[in-house]
Amino acid sequence: MLFIGVDLSDRFFDYCISNSSGKVLSRNSFDFNDDGFYSFVACIQKHEPDIQNCVVGMENPHSRLVDFLVQRGYTVMPTHPESIARYRESRIPSRAKSDPVDARLIADYIREHHKDLRPINMPDEIIRELSIEDRDKLIEQKVRFSNQLTSTLKDYFPQALEAFGSITNKSALEFLARFDAHKDVKALPMLEKVLTECQFFRKDSKERFHNAMDKKPSAISNAVIKAKTRLKNILVGHFLRTPPFAYLSDRRL
Repeated sequence: MLFIGVDLSDRFFDYCISNSSGKVLSRNSFDFNDDGFYSFVACIQKHEPDIQNCVVGMENPHSRLVDFLVQRGYTVMPTHPESIARYRESRIPSRAKSDPVDARLIADYIREHHKDLRPINMPDEIIRELSIEDRDKLIEQKVRFSNQLTSTLKDYFPQALEAFGSITNKSALEFLARFDAHKDVKALPMLEKVLTECQFFRKDSKERFHNAMDKKPSAISNAVIKAKTRLKNILVGHFLRTPPFAYLSDRRL
């Protein structure tokens, strides 16, 4: 278990990393910016990669560094300045204040009192805002991959675009994962069984599929089909392997 004390200033922050026995493993200073924050986390992970085994203490619960750490799953304990001042008096008779010393004091304090302290939790509204931001990024990513998949199919397998209500629907993706080109579909003797396995349950969906596949394909070279099939499989595989996309999928067929 690591106990990490942080003492903040406007331009930089001091830290002290200690273990359960109180042994100091690392102490240093970083600039109070994103580069400093990432360097700080990297330093922690050198000693303990499991964030569940790390407790960070600091006096200012409203610091941007607190948000940075909590968002990444670290346990951050607030330490009241008066509590640290009294703790300093008990440990350092001269009562002299020094940032590096205070970082060590905070690390020792949370090691001794962390069971009585309540960790800082990010407000629900901030979590919701982060979720919205992350969801927007996922949607943008999905749109890019969807456009690329549409363009790829248009080049060699346009029947697939007409066969499905949405090319990124789970049923469409599962079908495209099985079949590479129009000739593979038409040669299949048990197509109805496969459609059911791919969750084509509605009558109108099946009719749309058959109408699209009955259209005569254009003459396309085997080399183009091979290259486009490879790209199609990569894109379809990405959709199927990325769980967040499932929550952004369109209506079922």
